[in-house]
Amino acid sequence: GKVNIVRLVASVDCFVQFKIGGNPTAATTDMFLPAYSPEYFNVPHDVSESVYISGIVASGTGTLYVGVMG
Repeated sequence: GKVNIVRLVASVDCFVQFKIGGNPTAATTDMFLPAYSPEYFNVPHDVSESVYISGIVASGTGTLYVGVMG
């Protein structure tokens, strides 16, 4: 199927979760994303429901940037 490439980069260490349909709630047991280390993910866009992304910081505060690359 068709996919979008999504780029994630965070200003602090964090954990992220992807979920099809519904609202995800990231937890410290989800996928670890180190600060300032961009990661790229293939996300299907031909599914019947939307794909959601959530993040939670490992400590402190920060920003998770999400960009659709194509």
